[in-house]
Amino acid sequence: MVGIGDPLYKPLSKLLIETYARYGKPMLIAETGIEAARRAAWFQYVSTRADLAMKAGVPLGGICLYPIVNHPGWDDQRPCENGLLSAAFSITGREIHQPLADAIESYSLGPYR
Repeated sequence: MVGIGDPLYKPLSKLLIETYARYGKPMLIAETGIEAARRAAWFQYVSTRADLAMKAGVPLGGICLYPIVNHPGWDDQRPCENGLLSAAFSITGREIHQPLADAIESYSLGPYR
């Protein structure tokens, strides 16, 4: 993984701008997410960088948070806490990961602001 401090790091906004310059087609950020406590910070990073790309003229249609519900690992069945909602379901519903919910609520994409 290339971290933000790595010399090879390229901000998401720059990747979006370069991709749009190359292909000239509208885009959508699909299946973005991260595990554990970094979920809200990751969404804030992606949405902030999406804003910068849109301000530079990139026609970005949306951000798809994936997965929306925590799940068992594909290969090892470990609990993957990377969703907005808990895997466990009760009579009152699923538990919401509030920091991520707050980050999503504070952001709306594009002309719908």
